[in-house]
Amino acid sequence: MATVVGLCSDKRVIGPKLHSVIDIVDGQQRLTTLVLLLKAIERKLACSQPDDARDLQRLLVKGDDLALILLQTNHDSSNYCANYLRYGDAPAVSDAQTLADKTLLNAIHECKSFVDKWNYPMELLTIVQNQLHFIFYQITNEASVHTVFETLNDRGLDVSWLDKLKNRLMAVYFYHQA
Repeated sequence: MATVVGLCSDKRVIGPKLHSVIDIVDGQQRLTTLVLLLKAIERKLACSQPDDARDLQRLLVKGDDLALILLQTNHDSSNYCANYLRYGDAPAVSDAQTLADKTLLNAIHECKSFVDKWNYPMELLTIVQNQLHFIFYQITNEASVHTVFETLNDRGLDVSWLDKLKNRLMAVYFYHQA
């Protein structure tokens, strides 16, 4: 599943455990798709294997007072991702008001459709858990974020002009603050 690059930005205590908050520098779409796929599997498992579905739901949504979700997206102004992970429902793609919301809702519905085609959702979960692998690289220096993003994306698919612009603006902002 390629490389995921993250920057540890904070620490948070949930129950007795200390967790890192990691800002994803590269790999947001892959991780979002994986989390949406896990939620779709959880929903399908709920009918036939409720204990396994509950375990998967506890992975996706922490059972604390804040009900923190495993993945929080940057452009989810309508809380579509958060509501899907917490409650399992998502409106139609046509309800989206922004391009980001439309893309997210489309991904949710595509993941649900994909999982619905599997007769044995536990088989799909086993494949996801045992055969999908990421290389995770954690950056410790905030100054190198834009350089790593630019280097990784120069070797793969085209990056949109908007993402390139955001990356360049982040670099200028960071060096201006220093």
